[in-house]
Amino acid sequence: MIERPDLAAITIAALVLGAAALPVVRTFAPGRRWSWPIRTIVAAQTALSWGIACLLPPPWAYLGLILAWCLLVLALVDYLELRLPDRLTLPLTGLGLLTSLTIDGGDPVASGLGAVAGYGIFTLIAWLYRRLRGLDGLGQGDAKLLAACGAWLGWPGLAPVVLTASLLALAVLLVHRFVTHRPIAPHEAFPFGPFLCGGFWLVWVLG
Repeated sequence: MIERPDLAAITIAALVLGAAALPVVRTFAPGRRWSWPIRTIVAAQTALSWGIACLLPPPWAYLGLILAWCLLVLALVDYLELRLPDRLTLPLTGLGLLTSLTIDGGDPVASGLGAVAGYGIFTLIAWLYRRLRGLDGLGQGDAKLLAACGAWLGWPGLAPVVLTASLLALAVLLVHRFVTHRPIAPHEAFPFGPFLCGGFWLVWVLG
């Protein structure tokens, strides 16, 4: 029988993290006003992560809440400010590496290789894009976020995350073109972080 987390503890943890999400985002995006869609996203993600955490055994339930919260904050900051702060991505990577060392079933070798490969792959793609197009495509924040993906999921999880994130981004671009009747120009900033966060979360939950 799968051990379940304490319902009261997991509920309190989810509520505390949910309440802290927007104040933390505000430290990276000062002066922003929170529209109802953003508040709805925070509430929905908090409820969803709580529901999933209730189905997981400890300590994965609590780790899942922390991961969901970090990805939510990162996605909102990148959407609002077009950046993924090191103060969020680097601790997330460190937590993934630490988890692989301390939790039963963890694979520190796969985790370490995943972090290195995740950072290296996106850094190489960004360099090639800059050389070929003369424009910045992926930022270092995206590379560090993919390193965090690798640290949590191991190197085998990188391809599913990138594929899922790319499909999510493509779907949004198609909807944008359908609604506005124009494509996004090459020089227009388009945050990839929210889609990377979404792909990361889906692969972690479903994997």
